[in-house]
Formats: sequence, structure tokens, C-alpha cells
Amino acid sequence: MMYWQDLLSEYPHTCHSEGAIQFSHQPTPTETALQLIPRTDLTVLRASGGDWRKMLQGQTTCDLADLSEQRSVPGALCTPKGRMIANFRLLQDGEDALLITPCSTESLLLDALGKFAPFFKVTLAPTDLPLLATVTHTGSLADALTTLAGKSARSQPNTYEPDVNQVLAWPHGKLIVISEHQLWVTMDQPDQTAWQALTALAAPVGTSAATLADIRDGLAWVTAATSDEFIPQMLALHRTGAVSFKKGCYTGQEVVARMQYLGKLKRQLYRLAFELAEAPAAGTPCYLPGARQNCGHVVMSAAVSDSAAEALVVLTEEGAASPTLCFGDDADETAVSLLPLPLAELPDTTD
Repeated sequence: MMYWQDLLSEYPHTCHSEGAIQFSHQPTPTETALQLIPRTDLTVLRASGGDWRKMLQGQTTCDLADLSEQRSVPGALCTPKGRMIANFRLLQDGEDALLITPCSTESLLLDALGKFAPFFKVTLAPTDLPLLATVTHTGSLADALTTLAGKSARSQPNTYEPDVNQVLAWPHGKLIVISEHQLWVTMDQPDQTAWQALTALAAPVGTSAATLADIRDGLAWVTAATSDEFIPQMLALHRTGAVSFKKGCYTGQEVVARMQYLGKLKRQLYRLAFELAEAPAAGTPCYLPGARQNCGHVVMSAAVSDSAAEALVVLTEEGAASPTLCFGDDADETAVSLLPLPLAELPDTTD
């Protein structure tokens, strides 16, 4: 992704692990209603040729019947035991499919799907499609959609309401509605023309802003640190349309379906707030005070201020009810509080 060096040349920044970046000056949500976040932490795989639809239909949790040029689809790839190797968002790009996933799980997806690609005559490889996200905290996502999409769809209505998973065109690429508060922007060509069109609307901010937006939306990512740790329901993927219970067999389907219809989920997704100088890393085990057996794991976390953070955490009911947790082995107790999780209000997508 060398193009980022050119696009961000005028913005002093620091690159961190797994593609995350931090700008020398990062506006707070009170300084700008609309945030533009270069998604250097995500990578894009292109599936082309052959019958990629049949391959992905038989291997992933999502239903490819829902995928079109106008609709994106979230999904996951599981082991035979139903544990997620990685999750992704699937887009259709002409005759090809694009799988967007964290940089740390790129090789895991390539290795797992690559075993099946030859049987379906599919080519699966990384692509340099630039991906960005615009996130609104104090403004209206509908306004952002209208501003961007309206310039390329003058024959359509002058206003656009957020419709999750909808894909719209803008003069330089595509807009993908991720949630009521977040949309992704792709650029057909990573040039200054497209970049300047975006920076005219909002100043770039670092990757942590996107992580925090995902946490507040309840949209969890599997990373290399948590790969093979969670079944889809633990991350509430059955509430986002990422899991189909009617499409038929796929790798891990028996375990996932049994949990949905016959099992009891002992660990679930929660959103926490707490005060720590450094947000715990993904995969960090969580303990009840004095306990030796963990009661869950951190899925993702982000700093809210120099001393406060929020996180998505998979916990037992006992862990979620505790006023304090220890993040990591031999860590001190930290006071935690439960925050609303949007997905908790959504119905199961069980058919």
C-alpha cells in the first residue's frame, strides 16, 4: 500500500503495528463532526475467475445470495469446530469479489481459502484497492452520504438515508454504509484528486478513531491474536447478517447451528468502559479478582482519553456482572462499567 505514503505526505504521522497510524495532530470529535480515517489497518483480497460464489458459499458463514453491486455482506470463515479464523466484509466489484479484513488476518484467510481456490479455478490475491472510512460522531451520516453520493447521482433524490450494507457510487469509487454512524469509502484510483475531495470534507484522523467507532457500533473484528478463539455468536455476528442459518452447509456450520438452536452461549460480547493508561491489546485474557481461570478475552479496545478506554470483550455472565476485572495475567484490578451495545437490541437473524 505504497500509495498511502503519497496521499499522507502532507500529514505528519506515525505508523504502528498491523497498519495502524497516528497523526501528529488528531482532531477530537468536538472539533469536527465528520472524521476521515485512512484504513491502513485493513487489507483487501480479490477473488476472481472461476466460480468464486460457489467457493465462498460453501466455506463462509454468509449467504452469497445477499451480495450484489448494491449490497455488501459481512461474514466469517470458520474452522470445522466452528471457531472463526477471520471475519470480513464482502463486496462485489464487477465480476470479482473483494474480501476486506484486518491486515493481521490476511495470510490466515489466504491460507484457508487458498486450499479450495484451485478446485473452483479461483484466483485469490491481495489487491491495492484503497480503502478509507468516514465516521461521524457529532454530525449526520445522512448528510455525509448526500454530500458524497449526491455529486454522482444528480438524477436521484437530494438526500440519502443510511441503509446498512448499501453500496452507492461517488465520483471516485464506492460508498459502503457500515452502520448508522459509519461509512467506508473506496477509491478507484489512489490519486490526489480523490483524496482532496475527501479531505475537503474532513481532516484525517488516526486508526484508533475507527476502532472506537467499531466498538461503539458493536462491530467486532477477529485479529491474529484472537483467531480460532470465538464462535460467531460470541461476537454477535448472528445479529449483523454475517451468519446465515438457511443457506446450507459450510465449514463449521454444524457447530454454529447447534449453538444457535440447541446450545447455551456461555460467553457473550459486551462493551466496557474503564480507566487505564494503556488500552489492553486484543486477545488479552480477563480475570475475576483472585481467579486463576480467565472469564473472557478482550476483542478490541481503544483509548478515549489519556486515562480512559472502551473495549469489546467476550465474557461469562459472572465476568460481565463484576464491578472490577483484571486485564492480563498478574494485572491489578480495574473498575469497569457496562455500556450499551447496539447489537443487544437487535433481533437474532435466525430464519
